[in-house]
Amino acid sequence: MVEAGSAPSTGVSAAELLALLGFGCFFGYLLLTFFWLLGGIAPSLPEGEAALGELFLFGGMALGYVGLARAGRRPSFNAFSSGVLTTQILLAAALPVAVSLFRCGVPVPSQVLDVLGLLAGLAAALFAVQWLDVAGRMGMTTAVRFTGLSLVGGCLLMAVGAALPGELQPLMGLTLAAVSLGLMLFSSSRAEGNDERAPLESVDDSWQFTREIEPTFLTLNIVFALTFALLFNNGASALFAGVMAAGGGALVAAGLYAAGIRLSVITMERVLLAVTVIACVATPLAPDGLQLVLSCLVTAAWGLFVPVNYSYIVMKSTAVRQAPTFRQAPARLAVPAAGLAVGWAAAALITLCFGAHSEVFVNLRTGMIVVLVIVFMAFFPSEEHHRPDGMAAKPGAPQVVSVSLGAEELFERRCDAVARLYQLSPRESDILRYLAKGRNASWIQEELTISPHTVKSHIYNIYRKLDIHSQQKVMDFVQSFPLQEEDL
Repeated sequence: MVEAGSAPSTGVSAAELLALLGFGCFFGYLLLTFFWLLGGIAPSLPEGEAALGELFLFGGMALGYVGLARAGRRPSFNAFSSGVLTTQILLAAALPVAVSLFRCGVPVPSQVLDVLGLLAGLAAALFAVQWLDVAGRMGMTTAVRFTGLSLVGGCLLMAVGAALPGELQPLMGLTLAAVSLGLMLFSSSRAEGNDERAPLESVDDSWQFTREIEPTFLTLNIVFALTFALLFNNGASALFAGVMAAGGGALVAAGLYAAGIRLSVITMERVLLAVTVIACVATPLAPDGLQLVLSCLVTAAWGLFVPVNYSYIVMKSTAVRQAPTFRQAPARLAVPAAGLAVGWAAAALITLCFGAHSEVFVNLRTGMIVVLVIVFMAFFPSEEHHRPDGMAAKPGAPQVVSVSLGAEELFERRCDAVARLYQLSPRESDILRYLAKGRNASWIQEELTISPHTVKSHIYNIYRKLDIHSQQKVMDFVQSFPLQEEDL
């Protein structure tokens, strides 16, 4: 299914431009650190040690998402606290500093690089979650464009870093991390939607993503990791081409949005499956030059996957609006990250056992394609899985129509639908909106300039008509109210 919703907004605000630059700097840091820095010192390490170092990077990112998912359940945890941010920049800087020392002739053991790679992966996970939270609190209705163009910018920034002399590349990584963190704090504090978002300390354990799509995401990313590892072991030129192809895939995602075309999660899975299967099956049969093109086609599929997946995480998080995105996103992000880690672990093992240019890579990737097809057939959902609440539709339940709406507009449509269905008066409708946003009776009284008795009377009538007896229940009811086609 391809959704063609209302025409997307073509304008880009100054706040979104700054956020786009900051998110792009994060992607630049990610690509430069995860691929280029260790790749540049690979000839100086024993065969297989660089690939093993890459494994610690990807493994650290997966562990970071798992840790953030657990930490996000505690109201005391704040991803934007000064302690978290200070730790984050130290973790992000450790590996580039070590690589810089290594290139200056300081003997840095490969085991130290592995540990620092793990720390860099943890920092990257935190960066990604924070930026998605910023996008959610800015109320972006252009999440695909935002994430897609950010990844494109990250690829271009990595290209700039790769063109620098080797001793300046770690400094480029440090600069990108620092700029990304600064712009993230600036964008976060000035997000226009902050007043309409749930407090940072709020937690909602009932919110979840659907589970049926995750096995396919896991398997797809194993194949993506094997492809990146294949390019990594074939030299800087091949790896550079693969990363630029990923930027091309992200540009396609942003272009589809600009054309008014929305890829649902199910459609995205079908496209990625077709592209990945065809490219990987054809690779062993193709001449050397064409093999590189086919591998780049797979990395382009990864470039399409990232912004579409990120955008649906933002959309579902902001639509539910019961807890900040940084508490909700890590559980979903951990699955593809785990796939990348598993795929790179297999690649590192093959490199250590059979050498960097072994044909075992191609054979393993071909075998994973068979597994991917089986997983796709076994777990591919029959229901659409991009509803705002992230839950699959129940048999017999009213059909929910998915469109591209901002969080505030979606909230207003839900309030209107509740008011119509339960025959609320205009004043009761106004008060319903404030109750659903968490405003108390005193605040509503002052805002509407009415007496305390009138406010309490309206609230009582709303509770009675909805058969609800607390404000929290009103908030939950509105936030999860299913919209019908006539409501949109």
